[in-house]
Amino acid sequence: MKIAVAILIILLLIIGSLVITVSAETKATTTVSTPDLVGIWNGTAVGHTKVDGFVEFDSVTYNITEQKGQAFTGAKEYLKKDGKSYNESFSGIVDDDGTIYLVDYVAGVIIGKMNNDNELKLKYFEDGLDMKALLITLSRENV
Repeated sequence: MKIAVAILIILLLIIGSLVITVSAETKATTTVSTPDLVGIWNGTAVGHTKVDGFVEFDSVTYNITEQKGQAFTGAKEYLKKDGKSYNESFSGIVDDDGTIYLVDYVAGVIIGKMNNDNELKLKYFEDGLDMKALLITLSRENV
């Protein structure tokens, strides 16, 4: 009986170590997939600026023109209250956890996430004389 218990314990230890080894190897070989962000993203923005007060932008477009791995670049276009269209270029990265970071070439930092393959939720921050905080919601344009 003691031999049978000893054999059972040894078998359980062997099986347990195999399960741990396979689990560790599975985690080690899992690769993170970088989302493809290239395309035209349209949407809206709401927030507050020092110059204009509370604002709503009915037309915001982010055109991500090029992506290499986790880095990307493009330009954004938006209509301001004065009726004029404004353009700004940006550079960005997407982190392993899917967090998106953008910086405008003039000023401003954007942090966001993909809600799904076709929707971005971004938070824009700019300090200085024209400080602003905006919440931007974008959907990928169907091609």
